Amino acid sequence: MIRIAEDGSEWKMLVGEEDGFLCASETHAPDCDRSFAEAHHMVFLSQITGEPNARWIVENGIALSEPCHKLAHATHNVSVGLDRANRGVAAVNLILAGRGRTKIPPFRKKTL
Repeated sequence: MIRIAEDGSEWKMLVGEEDGFLCASETHAPDCDRSFAEAHHMVFLSQITGEPNARWIVENGIALSEPCHKLAHATHNVSVGLDRANRGVAAVNLILAGRGRTKIPPFRKKTL
């Protein structure tokens, strides 16, 4: 079941809760203290423009520390882990398919 939050505040709280309010990155930045500071969209917002409900899909989020959030953007999600990133893609694609939109391609194996 896909969960969609009402807004950004609720989305961040639900993403944090999902990950036990700890940084859930597969590869942590050197200065990560493992605390949850920011929720990260694995399918970037620019890819789901025009789909307001897709913006707040809880399964498309991951709890990260601030350094790991920067690393996730710098590595195009390689640091969060392929399985986790593709669960976000699958959740977004379920919503997009219901609207006749083109699916987001899955993340491919890359190295840091």
